[in-house]
Amino acid sequence: MNRCWLSGSVGMKLKDATVTEYIQEIKQLIQLTDLAEAQLVLDEASELYPENFQLKLLGGRIRTKADGDAAGELYYKSLKEKFPGRAIIDVELAKLAIYGSQFEVATNYINSAKEKGLQKGASLDLESRVASGAGDILLAKNLLSESIKEEYITNIQRIIRLVELFLRLDDYESAKQTIDQLCETYPDNVIVRKRAFEVAKFAPGEEDALLLWLKISPDNPEVNLQALRFYRMMGHREKAKSLLLKGLERNWDSHKLFRRARWVLGSFKADDHIKVVRRAIEWAQSVTQEDSLRVRLFAKELLIELGGPVPALLQNFENSEAPLLQDWFDLTPDDKQLKRPVKFESYSEDVNVACTENHSPVVIVFTGLADKAMLPAKALDRFFAAKGWTAIYLQDSNRILYNEGIRSVAESFEDTLSYLRALLKELKATHLITFGTSAGGYGALRYGVELGAEKILGFSAPTNITEGFLANDGRGQVVTRRFKRLEADALDIKGVIRKTNYSGKIELYYAENHPQDSMHALYLADEPTVALRPLKGLDVHYSLLPLIQNEKFLGILDTVDQSLREK
Repeated sequence: MNRCWLSGSVGMKLKDATVTEYIQEIKQLIQLTDLAEAQLVLDEASELYPENFQLKLLGGRIRTKADGDAAGELYYKSLKEKFPGRAIIDVELAKLAIYGSQFEVATNYINSAKEKGLQKGASLDLESRVASGAGDILLAKNLLSESIKEEYITNIQRIIRLVELFLRLDDYESAKQTIDQLCETYPDNVIVRKRAFEVAKFAPGEEDALLLWLKISPDNPEVNLQALRFYRMMGHREKAKSLLLKGLERNWDSHKLFRRARWVLGSFKADDHIKVVRRAIEWAQSVTQEDSLRVRLFAKELLIELGGPVPALLQNFENSEAPLLQDWFDLTPDDKQLKRPVKFESYSEDVNVACTENHSPVVIVFTGLADKAMLPAKALDRFFAAKGWTAIYLQDSNRILYNEGIRSVAESFEDTLSYLRALLKELKATHLITFGTSAGGYGALRYGVELGAEKILGFSAPTNITEGFLANDGRGQVVTRRFKRLEADALDIKGVIRKTNYSGKIELYYAENHPQDSMHALYLADEPTVALRPLKGLDVHYSLLPLIQNEKFLGILDTVDQSLREK
């Protein structure tokens, strides 16, 4: 074979590699999600080193990432039959069981591994993961602390997980003390420094902590880029725009800069807008084959979103490389199908209305934390324009799943309900649909129920944001810890449905194999007003996108439209 290393000595061929070098290269390819190439390298290595057990384990990692947890489980079980005495196989099976919330199964595998000689530190680490998944964070913290004490060398990843458990227990001081000790020991470790930055955001007065970091390292690109991500989570659009302009002036890493500031690209005005968009297009068009797959995919997405010409290099990706990347406008209804103009132009307002002249159904779109509905709003609006529906697009600047209302029009949830009722009356809505993706799905559910929407469509929507339920979720800690300031009756959609005697219809779309999204959907499985729509065989969070790719989304809207007309 004539493949060259992705990293390492220039011109060195894989066929000249030691087994250790093969293993390192396969791990890097897996990390880059270049699974097809990883499998090719693994096959080559296995021919040269057929008895190497680490290579066989890497086969399980590739299988799991390529085909899902179920395929990975079958692979490891087959491997266990051939090597029944290997504790590490039980460890891998235990991890898969934990990911699938099968905690009793995971415990059985852990016990089996212990019988085969698994070290105490490793077994305590796994038991901590089981406890964390089951929601017992205090036990998880105690087990992980014991695990770390058992180690002869510092395990950075375990200590970082301990820091995360401290934060979930609201023990900021312990988290800070632990991460500070890591920073002293490993001052140049990028992962440690990034986590220290994350911990700083949990300080009392989280924005003050961030400003302190910026004051200490005002010219450090990584600190500023982390601040961009923080501002997105907090909804601070103007501060994010200011940092983006600063980054352009100082030539920070363009990929990270535009990725983290993508949500504000459309909100600049006049000259600044032209300058920023031009720079973004220039960067995206300058991407080469030497850039990683992740960078190339993002560059194409950005060009599609900003309307820049897509160079030949970015025109064609194999389906295995980019299963969810499309030029969305090629998949939307064409101009002849539109029953009203597509009027959504601004990303800078919390409320945008694309209005149909005649009386019509109204769909309220609750966008997610990136201020989009899994695809650009101007692409999504073509579907609603094809139905002749008026669309109201909302953005959650408060970043609390719309539970404190829309910042620019009202001061509370109740006042926002009043605002929307008045707007619907002004628009002379004949029917009401609410529509939400990701974090916006919670807004679609809560507002839809309170407003009496005839149909609610949620895509990967949260349904329960109580602390106990979210212990098994683990996403968006900066956002989720704000939920503690909300009233209890705002945290559980099941309670909202029952309190209001909601009589409309709710449809929840989600990837069947996505653990968190399926957990939230299944929570409402016993509600008579709820219909679950699992996407078979998928594990992606962006559940709306496959429906568009497979040309099913417009059919869903057709069915909704027909049901409304029959009333």
